[in-house]
Amino acid sequence: ATSRSAIRHDMHRMSLGAPLAELLACPACGTRLTGAACLSCRIDFPSIGGIPWLMPDPRAALIEWRGRLHHLLTHYATEAARQRAALADAAPGSLTRRRLEHVAAALDDQAARIRELMQPLGLDRRNEAHAVHVALGTELPLHQGLSTYYTNLHRDWCWGDTENRASLDAVTASLPRGQPPARVLVLGAGAARLAYDLHHAVRPRLTVALDFNPLFLLAAARILGGHTLELYEFPIAPRSIADHAVLRRLAASQSPSPGLELVLADASAPPFLPGS
Repeated sequence: ATSRSAIRHDMHRMSLGAPLAELLACPACGTRLTGAACLSCRIDFPSIGGIPWLMPDPRAALIEWRGRLHHLLTHYATEAARQRAALADAAPGSLTRRRLEHVAAALDDQAARIRELMQPLGLDRRNEAHAVHVALGTELPLHQGLSTYYTNLHRDWCWGDTENRASLDAVTASLPRGQPPARVLVLGAGAARLAYDLHHAVRPRLTVALDFNPLFLLAAARILGGHTLELYEFPIAPRSIADHAVLRRLAASQSPSPGLELVLADASAPPFLPGS
């Protein structure tokens, strides 16, 4: 078990609304939480960026995601350097040179934007030895990291409503007519667009958007808080130089009504009481 003192320096104490708090159990042992703590496991479950962090071992999870964030930022830096190295063979004023310069600058800017968004993870405090990351499995290929399904963030919040509406219609069509649920849980919620749409359409007392990837949930928290988030999309089939890296504005059309909660947790160890 992770001791309370072990996580105190990295995270803020978790604060929960009553409708959610009354449903929560320890994801490690299943015991009802006392406030934000499991007395059996001696764990205080914290908040990161205002999002309850309900992993079975929150300290280990924080170390792991810091490692993945470091890996992603390293990837951006490496790719930007590779673009600039190719400039040596590009003719002055050529379309190739313009493309390489555009992509390199976008990668640098994207890294800065991701670093700012992920500031609550405390990357500057990442000082674990390499052996720790090997033991915890944090030195992962990029396709298993923070940016897995990254394009879904743009689909949710800036590509328009067609696909999102189709997803909402598929879910609402399966609900009993005239019996809207009082509680809704969306597992693998990503950036929470489906949870947001369901919350508006069905109006349950509580909607929980659960995901284990802090990039998506921190982005969702920013967007659902009424702010515009700007991040780059790197299309796989660009039609022009500008299309190789496009700065997108991600925003919600309106703030959600009360009762929509974001929770960082693992769907295979859900932090809820049985039957809740």
